[in-house]
Amino acid sequence: MQPRAFMRLAGASLIVVGTGWLAQIPLWFANARAAGQSQLRQEEQALARQARNPSLAPSSMVYVPRASATTLQFMQLSDIVAPNEPTPAPGSGIGLIRIPTLSLTAPIVQGTADVDLQRAVGHLPNSALPGQIGRGVLAAHNATWFRHINHLRVGDVLIVNTMYGQFIYRVTGHQIVRTGTALANSASPEIVLETCYPLGALYLTPYRYLVEAQLVSGKLFHQSPPIVRGTPGNIPWRPAVPLALWRTGLTLATNSIPMGNLRYSGSPALVWSESNSPLDAANALEELFAGWLHASALKQQPWLSAMGTKALGLNPFWGIPVSRVSYARSFQVRLTASGIRLDQATANVTARINGQLYNISMLALPASGSRLKLQTIDIHYGG
Repeated sequence: MQPRAFMRLAGASLIVVGTGWLAQIPLWFANARAAGQSQLRQEEQALARQARNPSLAPSSMVYVPRASATTLQFMQLSDIVAPNEPTPAPGSGIGLIRIPTLSLTAPIVQGTADVDLQRAVGHLPNSALPGQIGRGVLAAHNATWFRHINHLRVGDVLIVNTMYGQFIYRVTGHQIVRTGTALANSASPEIVLETCYPLGALYLTPYRYLVEAQLVSGKLFHQSPPIVRGTPGNIPWRPAVPLALWRTGLTLATNSIPMGNLRYSGSPALVWSESNSPLDAANALEELFAGWLHASALKQQPWLSAMGTKALGLNPFWGIPVSRVSYARSFQVRLTASGIRLDQATANVTARINGQLYNISMLALPASGSRLKLQTIDIHYGG
């Protein structure tokens, strides 16, 4: 592919990726609960099956010494590290990417459609495959797999395992660009990790965070070595609400609640914060808030009692139709965790009724099973 054509394609693809990430966000929240871990297990099992074949052996290998503290050493271009692989089918598994610095192992699939990014890191079609000469683009959501890629530093290692080989890259830099910025092709084997910026945002952003890395060593295999990795507790959180209340429609698809940022406190494990579990908790918290709004609008005290919610002060939303509630500030979520255990979830939002502003604070705690239960809701006049 000519560099100019590649630049046009990459620029257009960045726009498509950015737009697609939020256009289907309600569906994404609903479907991403278990898809990521399922795809990861599939890739691990596929690589393990290949490794059990006794013919496992590198067909060719090239190695470059470890980079020093001040100098990055890159391998010479070679057909050995530019495998002539067929284009993968859309949605098919390509392999795994491991980032030791972030304690991250994530599946890679072909494509960056919303259905692909719900469950894995997506390889941008028509960009270079891992190990090939040229620039390959790997994209993922900024609130799941790639939520911590801003912690990567020059020299950090990225390891990509595929069915045809293992490729080790070292980070060479990073940049923040506006959506639609063209990416030039490369004369050497490189990959770019791409996600929305700022990281942790639960809304569409006009910027992208890019991490650039260059290949330093590679092995081509008839089959690939196994990947051994423990799977963290990925709890698919659900809101603790009565079934009749749930049927009124509590998801983002039926409520115009503006989502803000997801933040953490306590001592959350990176492997947990990069899983789908925090997004599930944020989604459940939004649904608890929507449930409280709907129960208040319909004057259903039994529903509020069933939720076990303790309201602090008067409820100005009592009898107010949900359609008449607007928002002055977005729904901000904070999760407090210890390792891979969620301790509590809080949210803050500023709502408006008939021109009056109300600052709302919520506290939810894990309940039995995978339920998140609303404990208190505190409402103050916002002036």
